[in-house]
Amino acid sequence: MQYLSRICSNHCPLLWSLSRVSMVLRVPFRFQRMWLESSKLIPFVSNTWAVLHFLGDPMSSLAAKLRVLKGKLRVWNSSSFGDVNSVVDSSLHDLNVIREEIASLG
Repeated sequence: MQYLSRICSNHCPLLWSLSRVSMVLRVPFRFQRMWLESSKLIPFVSNTWAVLHFLGDPMSSLAAKLRVLKGKLRVWNSSSFGDVNSVVDSSLHDLNVIREEIASLG
């Protein structure tokens, strides 16, 4: 946003720029069921939660802790499980190749 100069009014016109660089898509946080199968989830959450300390009332402290935990869980998910979507796509491709081979053999 940019303020333009006043010409003949006491109002300041605004110039909004909608470039692609300034737009950031927010991906909603989703808890993944596969995390429960990892023995590292509970210790990771416990350790992360234990080191977080925020001042203020309990609800804002809880909200701040959850916001930080969400970011750390995203990083943990990437390092622990990698790009799950590409693994699923690759596995589906391999499955289709195997199905085609079975169908061609009869």
